Amino acid sequence: MLAGVSIEDPDTTYIAPGVEIGADTVIKPNTHLLGSTKVGEDCIIGPDCYIEDSIIESGSKLQFTQVINKK
Repeated sequence: MLAGVSIEDPDTTYIAPGVEIGADTVIKPNTHLLGSTKVGEDCIIGPDCYIEDSIIESGSKLQFTQVINKK
């Protein structure tokens, strides 16, 4: 959060060590970011997203989504 990432509900959000998230990105409730995931800048992720070992481009908006091994 110190790097400009907003996490709306930290109690229901899981971000694994090593996940990279760009500035001005919003992480909504019930979102899990796992593995070697990289999220670009200015994204909205969630609610209810599961992303593992994937690259999410800057400016993306995802909700109710499962993404695994998308690079």
